[in-house]
Amino acid sequence: MGFVEIEGSGDYGLGVEKFKALLQERDLKLVSAGFGYKNMKDDISSAVKRAQALGVKYAMCAWIPHQESAGFTEADTRLAAADFNTWGAAFKAAGITFAYHPHGYEFQPLKDGGGRTHFDLLMEETKPEFVSFEMDVFWVTHPGQDPAKLLAKYPNRWSLMHLKDLRRGAATGIRSGKAPPTDDVPLGGARFETQLEVGGW
Repeated sequence: MGFVEIEGSGDYGLGVEKFKALLQERDLKLVSAGFGYKNMKDDISSAVKRAQALGVKYAMCAWIPHQESAGFTEADTRLAAADFNTWGAAFKAAGITFAYHPHGYEFQPLKDGGGRTHFDLLMEETKPEFVSFEMDVFWVTHPGQDPAKLLAKYPNRWSLMHLKDLRRGAATGIRSGKAPPTDDVPLGGARFETQLEVGGW
């Protein structure tokens, strides 16, 4: 399909060396790998060593633990920002860039009434030299944000991007971090579904 670089979630139980060998056989380069929040909190040194063993350029975290009943709070945001700064410094010392991948709940407005969101606070509280971000255009659009405007607002904070489409007619403005799998479609998928509905293609 023409892909040459990928982002993964560890070695998928194969072991680092076998996984890397399978990638090499297919001329694929693992440039980014996901790391769980709890794993980094428990042992950031091991996470850094694993990223080095995988040979990645980026270490990505895709979820901040929080109580769903209470929602994503300002305290959650500030704690995550402090953790990200610490982990980002550790990864940077190893020549790896740490990045966070938001999933929508971060775009809830702060209670200060100033129009800022938890995501804005996360940007303010994290150090650019240690913490970068990965934009997933689906998870920015789904909670009601504009990806282009967000890129322009924080032009120097993004290193990675996921390109996906949102099913035509899918609800937006939802900040739960959850969506039906059917709403997340490949690029152009929304147009394709519409063509099918009207009898085209």
